[in-house]
Amino acid sequence: MSYSQNIMDFYYPVARLQDLEAATKEGKPLAAVLLGKPLVIYKIQGEVVVADDRCPHRGETLSAGAVNEAGLQCPYHGLQFAHLGACTRIPAHPQVQNLKRFDLCSYPAVESHGLLWTSLGAGAFYELGFGRESESQRLVVAPPVNVNASAGRQVEGFMDISHLPFVHRTTFSDCTAEAMPPYKVESFDGGFGFEYSSSLGNYPFDHPSPKDFAWRRAYRIHAPFIAILDIYFPDGLFTIFNCACPVSEEQSVWFYPIQFDESLRLGSDAEVNAFSQKVQMDDLAVVERQRPRYIDLTSDSEQSFGADMASTAYRKILRNLGLVKA
Repeated sequence: MSYSQNIMDFYYPVARLQDLEAATKEGKPLAAVLLGKPLVIYKIQGEVVVADDRCPHRGETLSAGAVNEAGLQCPYHGLQFAHLGACTRIPAHPQVQNLKRFDLCSYPAVESHGLLWTSLGAGAFYELGFGRESESQRLVVAPPVNVNASAGRQVEGFMDISHLPFVHRTTFSDCTAEAMPPYKVESFDGGFGFEYSSSLGNYPFDHPSPKDFAWRRAYRIHAPFIAILDIYFPDGLFTIFNCACPVSEEQSVWFYPIQFDESLRLGSDAEVNAFSQKVQMDDLAVVERQRPRYIDLTSDSEQSFGADMASTAYRKILRNLGLVKA
C-alpha cells in the first residue's frame, strides 16, 4: 500500500522505553515496522537510533545483530553502525576510512509518555500531554499488543461509547446501562474532543461504584491514531493514552500508557497492567473480528447511529488525510 506524505509526516510510537533499556542491557537491538517499513532501534552512549532494518552491504536484517558500546553490529559481515546510523567500521577492511555510502537511513527519535516515537517524514513532533500531570500521579505503560486490524479500527473501537455494556460487562462493575446520552463533538486543530456522563462504571467487576455516581469521560482525538481518555473516578483522575502504530493496512501495534492519581489506590504496576490487559483483550477480540480489517472510507457498507457521532468525525479526518484503500 502507498501512503500519502501527510500520513508519513506524523509521529508514531514504535517501542516502550523500558523494553529498549532491557534490550540494550542484553546487548540486543529492537525491531519494529512502521507504515510497511522495517526499522531497527538501538542505543549507543545514551543516544537512541531508529534506522532502516537493512544492512546497505548485503541486505541482512540488522535487528538480528548485537549492540555494544560501539553501536550496532551486523550479524553477517560485522559492519558497525554508531550515532545516527553512521557506518564506522568494516572488519574485512579496517583501514578504509570513507564509509559514508554504508551509512543507514535514520529517522528522528523522541521519548515521551514512556514510549519511543519516530516519523518517516518531515513533520514536527508535538507533545500532547495527559489530562493532569503532577507528582501525585503515576505512569504505567502496559506491554504493546499486536493487533490484526488497522490502526484506524483500533482507535475507533477505543473511542466507541456504546460498546461498553456489551464488550466489558464482565470486566467493569455497574457496566449495564445500554442507552447512551447525547454528546457534542468539538473540533480543534488536528482533531476533536467530546465528553459525556453516565452510570457506566469503571471499577473492576468486584468493586461496585458509589450509588448514583455519574462517571464523566472526556475524549481528545488527535489525528491520525491517538485517543486520550480522561475518566473521573470518585477519588481522582485516570487518563488513558491510547495510540496505535500502523504496521500495514491491516495490522497495527497498540500502545497503552496510563497515568492516574495515586489517591485511586490501584495497586502495583503489575496489578494495574494485569487489569489493563484484561480490558484490552475484551476490545481486541472484537476489533480483530471486524471485516474488513481496515475502515472502508469509500462506501456506505457500514451504517451509523447517533452514538457514533465521534466515529463519523474520526472517519472524516482519516478521509481528509488520504487514508483510502487504493
